[in-house]
Amino acid sequence: MNCLDSKGQVVFIGATNRIDAIDGALRRPGRFDREFTFQLPGLDALAEILDIHTRKWKQPPVKELKLELTASCVGYSGADLKALCTEAAIRAFREKYPQV
Repeated sequence: MNCLDSKGQVVFIGATNRIDAIDGALRRPGRFDREFTFQLPGLDALAEILDIHTRKWKQPPVKELKLELTASCVGYSGADLKALCTEAAIRAFREKYPQV
């Protein structure tokens, strides 16, 4: 990345939830112009994300269960909630159809 001739505008976008795993040399001044940090979703946002991921379910979780889930999922990202919903659907399927 050092000593490269200018070839026009280059945009590099990266994302991680493990900022501690990035080599410090990549984060030193002069490497990248900007670094953005996004906070994890709060309780209201978690509830909305759960609504999105369970929208097509025949029986989406009732409000009380959703509130309980969001309270126990503090620190989860949207991807974590998607994985949780996918796993719940798979387990429900296996319970209903154990032969599969």
